[in-house]
Amino acid sequence: MPIVKTVSGQVEAVIIKGRLESENIPVQLSYDSAGAIYGFSSTYLGEVKIIVPEAFESAARIICGTEKDAGPHPPDGSDPPGGGSEAA
Repeated sequence: MPIVKTVSGQVEAVIIKGRLESENIPVQLSYDSAGAIYGFSSTYLGEVKIIVPEAFESAARIICGTEKDAGPHPPDGSDPPGGGSEAA
C-alpha cells in the first residue's frame, strides 16, 4: 500500500485520517511507538506515514495536497488560466 503523505505528529495525522475517511477512503497510520509514547513531533520519531490502498491513492493525494487535480482541460489544448507557462 502506498504512503500518500508523511506528517510530523499524531494530531495532524489523525486530522488527515478523519478527512480521508469522511471520503470513504480506508486509511492506516504507521509510526514509531516511541514517538507516540513520548510525544515527539519534530524528529523522525514523530513522523507518521499515511497509507491508503492503491485504488484510493490518487484521490487521497489530491485531498492531502500531494497531487494536483488535473481537472477539465480546454478542448483547444491551451493552458488553463493561472496554470501558465510564463517565465518569472
